Amino acid sequence: MTDMTETMKEIYSKHRGAKRGNDVGSHMVYQITIEDKHRGILQGYIGETALSLTGQIERLYEELSSGKNRRLHQQLRKYEGQWVVKVVQSGMTKADAKDLEFRLRPYDNRDGSDKYNWNTVAGG
Repeated sequence: MTDMTETMKEIYSKHRGAKRGNDVGSHMVYQITIEDKHRGILQGYIGETALSLTGQIERLYEELSSGKNRRLHQQLRKYEGQWVVKVVQSGMTKADAKDLEFRLRPYDNRDGSDKYNWNTVAGG
C-alpha cells in the first residue's frame, strides 16, 4: 500500500485546480450531499479546496481507505454509494472561497446536534 502522504502529493500534483476563461482564481467550494435525504445547501458537508472536482473525490476516497475517522468520514462510510460531491462555486480566489465557505457554515456543530450538518466547526 502506498504511503498516504505520497498518494496525497500525487493527487494534488495531478488534480490542482486551474483558472479557466474569466475565472479569478483556482479554488472552489463544494458540497457533499445525499440527494434524496438532504434538503438545501446547509445540509451535508461544505468545503473549500484548490483541487478539481475529480481530485477532491479522489482525495476523499484516499482518506476513507486510510482509516481516517473524522465525523465526515463516519458519514461517508455510513452512506457509502449514496453521497455525491457537487461544485457550489468554482474559479474563486482562496480568500473568496474561504469567505463563501464561512457564510455557508456559520456555526459550530461539534456536538452533532444538527444531524444533517456533517461539518463540525464554523467556517473554513
